[in-house]
Amino acid sequence: MNDFESVSIRALAFLRRILGFQLCMVTRTEGNDWTVLHSDDQGYGVVPGDVFNWDDSFCSEMVKGFGPNVASDSRQIPAYAAAEIGRKIPIGAYIGVPLLLSDGRLFGTLCGIDPESKPDSISEHQELIELVGEMLSTILQMELRVDEEERRAERYQAQALTDALTGVYNRAGWVQLLAKEEARYQRYR
Repeated sequence: MNDFESVSIRALAFLRRILGFQLCMVTRTEGNDWTVLHSDDQGYGVVPGDVFNWDDSFCSEMVKGFGPNVASDSRQIPAYAAAEIGRKIPIGAYIGVPLLLSDGRLFGTLCGIDPESKPDSISEHQELIELVGEMLSTILQMELRVDEEERRAERYQAQALTDALTGVYNRAGWVQLLAKEEARYQRYR
């Protein structure tokens, strides 16, 4: 268990069990797309690959600083009460932290929701939730660095798979390059 995917899955199961939430998930944001990468769901029907509207989400409000990382009763937080997603599905309690890239840009979020509000004591878990988010961000950053170094090595290797006369990849070069890039895409789609 040393890659972002497996660590995310274990972290989600742990947080969902500790917090008693129906859904915990790791997401990625790209533009206004908020894509579920991994989920531990016991009631909402959310699966990896689902895409939601980022601007409608509690996480968007949290990242902008308009709502807290932990809301035992999300209906009492004005930004969350006004968020469109809360009109579409029941969200009584919310947790969320940003997942950041090494340059500080937003990759996505670690978040969880439950249809029922939770006791105020759930805020005692904020430090744990933040720590799990930081650890996931660090693992993601390391994995992305490894991917970049692999790409660099592949480019050098590809030079050996290039036709010297035309400078174009030979057939074996294209097959290898595309297979590796497709595998990377599937991990972070």
